[in-house]
Amino acid sequence: MSLFFIFSGKGQFAVEYLLVTGFLFMLLTPTLYILYNYSQQSQEQLSLARANEVGNAIIANAEKVYYYGKGSKLTIQATMPPLVDEFYYRCITNACEVVFRIRESELSFTTIAPLASESDSPACSKCPFGKNQQDQERFRAAGQKTFTLTHTPDDKVDIKIE
Repeated sequence: MSLFFIFSGKGQFAVEYLLVTGFLFMLLTPTLYILYNYSQQSQEQLSLARANEVGNAIIANAEKVYYYGKGSKLTIQATMPPLVDEFYYRCITNACEVVFRIRESELSFTTIAPLASESDSPACSKCPFGKNQQDQERFRAAGQKTFTLTHTPDDKVDIKIE
């Protein structure tokens, strides 16, 4: 009979250990989910803020180049934000805009300076920067980029990205 009581203590310890471990996992799982969700939202907000900075810099310098006159040229360095799905421009009558699309959010920056780029189609609703798909993917990828803005002889601002 005393042998039975010796083994029952070990079983109770194992069950208690499993209960405590299970309870800790029940607390840990929702916490990890909340932290992951929060980090994703923070990353998206950071990308939107960076896109806002880059868009404002492009538009401000495009207007400067346009007002300086034909032949003027400016070069700026900017860091493209992560999570950019699309990066393009579009012109409607007297206004053009540079557009960043990050997940469901779309940021557009309007300018009165007429824009032209390396794209082959002169009038398009979504004019991507770059001539081919590989260039377009490289331009919207995160990282340091050099934007060269030039006032062309046909009175447009040409934006080249390197």
